[in-house]
Amino acid sequence: MVICGDFNKQLQGISKALEELGFTPALRFPTTTHKQGGHLDQIFVKNIDIVESTISENFLDDISDHKCLKVTLRLQERTAPT
Repeated sequence: MVICGDFNKQLQGISKALEELGFTPALRFPTTTHKQGGHLDQIFVKNIDIVESTISENFLDDISDHKCLKVTLRLQERTAPT
């Protein structure tokens, strides 16, 4: 399961609640994702491995005031029940 997006608020509370449900955040705090500061954007995964996560260094003013997040994911292999 993947939950991602611009949450339009600081994520500490949301992140804590999702981590208690078994989700893993792609970015650790504090990571600035918005031009005015703050960690507003995030990708959370459950039962999926995060292979790599990167964040753009620059803002593209004509496109967005958020940094671009890129995450490479790998499905976890499940063993058949015995």
